[in-house]
Amino acid sequence: MKQIVKKKHPDVDPTQDTEFTDWDEVAAFADEFATFVEERLGEADKVN
Repeated sequence: MKQIVKKKHPDVDPTQDTEFTDWDEVAAFADEFATFVEERLGEADKVN
């Protein structure tokens, strides 16, 4: 990981904690996935 960061983000200090996760994107994905699952479960109920 250190080599990847050094190559792609040379300005990042490897001795410090750095947050690379886009938490807004994670939350959006989780919301979309939950909606997808809820819709699929609703369709499954109609088949049974």
